[in-house]
Amino acid sequence: MCSHRPSTAASADLSRRSLGGGRRALAAALAAGALGLAGPVPAEMDAAEYQSGSRRLTEAERAQEAARQREAREREARAEAAREAAAAAARHAAEARRATRPPGERIFEAQCLGCHAEGAIAAHRHGWLGWWVVVLRMEWFNGAHFATGERSAIVAHLAASLPAAAFAVAREWTLALLAATVPLVVAGAMVRRHRRRARPGRECGR
Repeated sequence: MCSHRPSTAASADLSRRSLGGGRRALAAALAAGALGLAGPVPAEMDAAEYQSGSRRLTEAERAQEAARQREAREREARAEAAREAAAAAARHAAEARRATRPPGERIFEAQCLGCHAEGAIAAHRHGWLGWWVVVLRMEWFNGAHFATGERSAIVAHLAASLPAAAFAVAREWTLALLAATVPLVVAGAMVRRHRRRARPGRECGR
């Protein structure tokens, strides 16, 4: 009989511990459920206060902080408006300068700088005839289109702003004369040859 008493006491103690653990688990489950039903609890401090570990701000301090942020936003808005106004003024000034420039310069920018870099064009120097050939080449071989009067205006502008030296101008005219003379010489030689071939028959008849 006595040998079974310690076992009975141990069983009772184990039962009490199990009951206590079950009660604590039940209480924890009920508390978790209550928190889930209640939804998120609003924080009384913002993220900056949590991160900095500072104390909770008073209403006056919160109002000051809000005013400071509002003033910063207004200051940034004024700076952005000033930047946009300055950019618009610069655009208007550039348009006004373009409007007062000679027509040839404006036509040159509109027609030529869309495809060619200004520096690449400025690297060349030609006389009036050379620039005329360049513009014709752009029109005949590169598909450029010019309205009436635009071609001569562009040539005049380029010849005045990017002139060639005197010897280069003389060379251009010499080459142009040769280019115009050679076909005439060839055509004349062919005509004379044709006439000489036609003469022997007439001379034999005599």
